[in-house]
This record gives sequence, structure tokens and C-alpha cells, in this order.
Amino acid sequence: MIEVKNQFDFAESIFAPKSADPSVKQPAPCELATREILVALMESERVRNTLSAIRNLMVKITSDTPEDVRREVKEMVNACKKKLPIVVPLAHFTNGHRAVEEPVNYTLSPWSVIDVDNVDNPDELWKSLIKPRVEELRMVWVFKTPSTRGIKIMYLRPDGLDEAESQKWMAGKLGLKTYDVSCKNLARVHYLVSPDYCYHIDLDKLFDPNLTNKGYRPDGTAASAIASEPVSSTSAAVLEELQSGPIAKSSPDPKLEYQNVSYSEYVETYWILNNGGHLPTKGDRNTLTFELALSMRHITGFDVDLLMRIIPSYDGFPEAEKRQCIENAVNYKRGPMPRKMQEVINAIKRRHAHQPEVVQALDDLEEQDMNYYHETLEACFASRGKKFPMGIRDSFDGVPPTLRMAMLIAIGPMIGALATGVELVVHNEPSRLNLIAYIVGEAASGKSKVDQLYLLWMYWCIQRDDVNMAIMAEWKALPKKKREQTPRPVVQIRIQSLRTSMADVLDHFNNADGKHLYSFTAEADQLSQSNRSGAFANVSVLIRQAYDGSEFRSSYAGENAINANVPHVLWNMTLCTTPDGLHRALTNVTDGGLTRVSIASTPDNTFAPLVLTQPRSEKAKAAIIRVALLLELMEGELNLPLLEKQSNDWLEGVRLSTLMNGDKVRARQRFRVAVTAMRYICCMMLCAYAEWLIEHLDKRGKRALPKWAHGAETAEQYLKTHPTAACEQVPKLFQTEEYLQAYNVIADYLLENILFYFRQKLTAAYQNGDYVGGERKRVGANDSVYERLPEVFTIEQARQAKGLNETDNAARQMVKNWVKQHLVEALDRGVYKKLM
Repeated sequence: MIEVKNQFDFAESIFAPKSADPSVKQPAPCELATREILVALMESERVRNTLSAIRNLMVKITSDTPEDVRREVKEMVNACKKKLPIVVPLAHFTNGHRAVEEPVNYTLSPWSVIDVDNVDNPDELWKSLIKPRVEELRMVWVFKTPSTRGIKIMYLRPDGLDEAESQKWMAGKLGLKTYDVSCKNLARVHYLVSPDYCYHIDLDKLFDPNLTNKGYRPDGTAASAIASEPVSSTSAAVLEELQSGPIAKSSPDPKLEYQNVSYSEYVETYWILNNGGHLPTKGDRNTLTFELALSMRHITGFDVDLLMRIIPSYDGFPEAEKRQCIENAVNYKRGPMPRKMQEVINAIKRRHAHQPEVVQALDDLEEQDMNYYHETLEACFASRGKKFPMGIRDSFDGVPPTLRMAMLIAIGPMIGALATGVELVVHNEPSRLNLIAYIVGEAASGKSKVDQLYLLWMYWCIQRDDVNMAIMAEWKALPKKKREQTPRPVVQIRIQSLRTSMADVLDHFNNADGKHLYSFTAEADQLSQSNRSGAFANVSVLIRQAYDGSEFRSSYAGENAINANVPHVLWNMTLCTTPDGLHRALTNVTDGGLTRVSIASTPDNTFAPLVLTQPRSEKAKAAIIRVALLLELMEGELNLPLLEKQSNDWLEGVRLSTLMNGDKVRARQRFRVAVTAMRYICCMMLCAYAEWLIEHLDKRGKRALPKWAHGAETAEQYLKTHPTAACEQVPKLFQTEEYLQAYNVIADYLLENILFYFRQKLTAAYQNGDYVGGERKRVGANDSVYERLPEVFTIEQARQAKGLNETDNAARQMVKNWVKQHLVEALDRGVYKKLM
């Protein structure tokens, strides 16, 4: 273990001023920071002049600044920042050079830094959120960034946490929705600023050689090393409970340990990672204790009595009520270890990296748990000698089991778009197989496997689109005069790029002939970037309507503008993204958009050994392309009463379990998940039917030919003459126990992923006094502003609701957009009425 010392570095600039090769920038040598050096640099003319230059550049960026000018100004700002001295607050590199990838020869400082970017009013953030908690959260240095659009907070790191965990803890304490998660490696630098940029700095503590974070508790209490700061009576009581109660870390009772790690450490780490270090209170203790027990049951042998001993009675939780809550969790249907608990296990492994036996035991536990959903789904078919349908099992070819659920969710929108003529009857209403899937995972976690599947499943669509796009390109290449005399080609392009204009989207909808458009992106930030540009502003409306297949109309002035009257928006998507990108894409969690998407995740392979995969076989590739062709020929209404009953039973099961523990978040999210899971099972059944046709018609030597198939030469020819055959025969052939049980697995998987990524946001939204139930039919960037306004409002009220620093022009433009979207109507000059 590295000894924690109060040491950190500084350097004159981010790069060394000179290098043997002027074209190569070498990292600057760094040295131990001292109080005198730090003060002298902060008060230097060099720092003040550089900051002044940056301020002068930043005022050129306004809401109306063109993107190319904005980019140029930011490049100049970055060049200026590199003239500033830097501090390396997390460590002191004793070899004189900071090393980003593999830091060696260093001593760790007791400090952490959290970086809050893109803050419009940092002064207000400091006054309202940070300043009142400076002493409580042991902050030693809070300052504005050189751009004046962000705040950095340097504070005492809680003992036992790494930098990423520490930042997550601080963000939870302050209630920060976003922060820069990349600021976590020990060599991370921060540009130095002048004293007038500092909101708070405690040089005595910053350079106190005797100060350490050893014993500093994540719940905010402190040990003797910081005894000079008084601990509140409440915090002291919590500390006493943690140190002397039945969950003490040093308990000699082996039943209170799991793999040589005390249960109290698991519990404490759980709250740090999943609740900002806050313990449950009377208002949320039932739900949060249930969630904790749901996680902890996997390492306690599902023992209610043991869970009663290791889970505290939070905020006076009555023993009988607590036992009932824990029993509900233990008796809740068995599933994989919740993702929250997986994060806890990873944190414990890092903390005990010096104990190989602990790490190995926890690795074995994770390996057993990682494949739960896939193995359960596979068991649904294997129990009676069946296998996954053709096309789907071929999609799994060469893919490790840990990635297969993500691949299944990824190809669902592709299958739904290909079977565009099929309507699934749900609650007596026919609807298309509309699906939007997010595949979430860190870099290099296996998301690229989806790229290969996209090229196979959408092979025929891509081929046709390439031909049609060549026709359109040929017309566009004509000289202007000739192009005006030649009618614009009417071609169908179904693969829709997400880097496009709204006019192109509407043009493709107009020419789609009632078929699905489909989009795939390896980076979902394309979508949020297109939205921010303004050219694609209505895409959020289209995506919401795409799930329901509802109508979309648009009308623009000008004879050359593209107008649209789309009776049913059919647009399926598969979007790969990182966890951060997912939250950027789905910012409003209560407007109904979140319930309309499917979320799958790739496994956390940060510390996993490299898994070598085999390439997909040519036979598997051909099978996927063959099934895709047959799916495009299927039409009709598909009625699956047994599957719908299974869906209703699943809904009722979730309702009863959430009723027992008061889990409103899970209860609310279940409704559309049930419908989405039905669509996925329908996609699987259609693939199974395609395989059944191929076996009977293309492989006649192996199977007897049914009476209805006499005269049909191939599966393709049969579907061309009998397009509704699938909808007639699937209910008889595939409403079997295998598919009904598979429904439960997929529904559980989709629900758990939504809750893993968004439970905290949903809980906060439902507890917010401003929360209004129900959904708006149209949404945009100013959705929350719209909700807060009264039914009849003025421009001044709209400006105030938008923000204290907003201009009248910004508010007028916002209301003008609402008028165009038929969200409001003008009653008088400057007075408007909401229509939604």
C-alpha cells in the first residue's frame, strides 16, 4: 500500500518550454509544490494577463455565435490556457515527471478534485450549493476555471475510496447532476488561476504536513487526524454505530464476513456508490432497505436472519417492518446480482488488491453471475431440446456469452424494421414492431460487435439504398439548368443517417411507402449533437412518436421546402453509447421518452482478462441474410393471446412486489417494458417461422412437405404469394412454453437496465414538488420550462422560468417556437395560452 502523504506537484506549464525536437512536445518536469511557490504563481502578472486574455476571448461566444467562429475562439482559448502554470493535486511524482498511463515513483496526496463543467453562473452555484457545505465536506480549495464556465473543488478524499469513487460520493453529497468523470487519473492537471478566481482556499490545511485522510469516514465524520474540526452529535452517533454495532468491520464472528471482508464494508460501499454516501431516512428507508437487501442477498445465502444483523435499522426503522421489507427482498424472484452490487464488488476488489485470495473469490462470484440472463434465456429453449431461432443464434456466433443479451436487444429494431408489414395486436390495438435500443458500455467493451450485425441484418436494405442513392447523386450532379428541367427522382432510402437535416428525414418518410426507416450509430452523441445544432430540432418528437407509430405533420413556408404528412412514424434505431452518452441522450426522464427505449449493457471488462473471440462463420452470415430477406415479405395482423396473457401476468407480479415495498419507480416503469418485451418475442417468433419455412420448403429431403406447401418451390416464393402466412401460422406454432418463459427473461432484463441507469433520477423527479404526472405529447429542450408556466403566461414569466440570466430575445424565440409547434397560442401582445 502507498503511504498517504500531503504532497502534490506543480509545473511551469503543461509542456516543457524546450525540446530536442521542436515538433515534439515533451511533458513538463514537475516538482513538489510549496506554499510560497503556489502563492507567488497565483499572484504573478503572467497568470493575471493570461486569464484576462481568456476572458476577452470568451465574451465573443454568445448564443448567436456561428459554430465555426465558436470553434476558432475555443482553439485560441485552449492555446492561452497552455501558458498557465499547472498543479497536479492528486500525487507527487518523485521521479520528476508525471506519467499518465502507468504512474510510478509517486506518493499519493490525501486530496480529491471534482470538476464541474459548462456552468452558466458559477457564482450562483458557489453561493447556493457549495459555500454552505465547505466545512462539512472538508473543502480546501474552490475556484473558478480559466474559462469562467466551470468550478473545481479540491477536498479531503474519504479513506478507502479511489478517485472515481470519491468524485461520485462528492457529486451525490452536493446533488450535482453532471461532472467531468475523466478527471480521475493521478496525473490529471489543473490550470492555476489568480486569487480573484478563488471562492475559497485554506492554505494552512493545504500545506499542513501532519494532515491525513486516514480514518476520514465517507459519511462525513472524521477520526482523530481531523479532530480539530467538531463532529456533529448526529454524525458522532452514526460513527459510534458503525464502529461498535453488530456490523463492525473488525467483528471476529465469521458469519459477519464474506470472503474475508466484513459485511459492514459492503454496506458502506453500497451507499457511497449508489446514494452519494447518504443513509436512508424515514421517507425512503423502505424502498432503499429493500434495494440493499435485494443486492446483499446474493452474498448472504438468502438468509433473512443474517441480513437483519448486517443491515442497520435506518432512522428508527421498526424491527418488524424492517424484517418484512427484508423478507420481501429475499422472496423476490431470483435473478442476477443487481448492477449496483456488481459495482460494489468491483470497488471492494480494488480496495483489497493486495489480498489475492479476496480478489480471486470475488472474480469467481462475478463470473458465475455475469451470464445469468443469457443462461436463463438459453435454458427456456434447451429445456425441451429447442434452440434459439435461426438468425438469432447465428448472431450469437463468435460472440462471448456475456455480450449475447446486448446483441439480442441490438438486433430487435433491425428485425422489427425488416418485418415492417407485420402488426402485433396488443390490448386489441394493432401496432408495428417499433423499437429503439441503446447498447451501453465503456470503450472497448464489445459494442463494436453490433456494427457487424447491422451490416448482415440490413444487407438487402443497404444494397437497395446504395442503388437509389447513386440515382439521386446522379441527378444532383446535373448542371443547375438541366436539374431544374429534370424531375427530381423519387427513390426510397430506408437507412437514415443521424447526421442529416430535418428536410432529408421528411423526404425519406414521404418516399418510404409506409415502411420503416432504420438508423444505426456507433456513437449516440451524434443524435444529441444534431439536436443541439437546431437543424434537427424536431427529432425528439419523431423518436417519441416512432415507438407509438403515431401521426406526424409538418408545414414550412416556401415552395422549395419539404412538408410532410406521415400517417404513421415508423423509425427504428440501434444506438451504441457510453453510460455518459446515455444520460446526455435521455435528459428528461419523466416525459415518457425513457419508457419508450430498450437499454442493454455490455459487461464491465475493466479488470477482466482479455477474451479472444472467433470470427462469425460464413454459414452464420448467410443464415442471417437469408432470414432478413424472408422477414421483409411478411405482412398482416399478428394476434398472440397467450403471449399477451403472459405479459399481463408479469405486469401483475411486478405490481404486487412493488406494492409490498412502496417502489413507485419500478411500478411506473413496468407498463411500456411489458409491451416492448412482447415486440421482442414477436421478432423471435418471426425468425423461428422463417427457419420453419426454410426447413420445410428449402430442405424438403429432411422434412415432409405440408399440404399447404405443395406447389411452392422455396420459402421466398411461398411468402411472395402468401404474405400473411406468418400471421396465420405463428400463433399455432410458437405460442409455446419456451417463448412464454423467454418473455419473462427479456422483460426482467429491460426493466432492470432502466432502473440501473435511471433509478436515482426517477426517484428525485417523483419526489420533486414540481413534478406533474402524465406526459406531454411534444417535447423539446425547454420542456421543463413549459411545465412550470401557468396556463396563461407572459413573455416576462417565460423569461423568468427559463433562467435569471436569460434575455428577452431568448424567451421570445422560445415562445415563438412553441407557437410553431402548436404548443401555445397568442391571446394578446406578449400574452400566451398553453394548448397541451
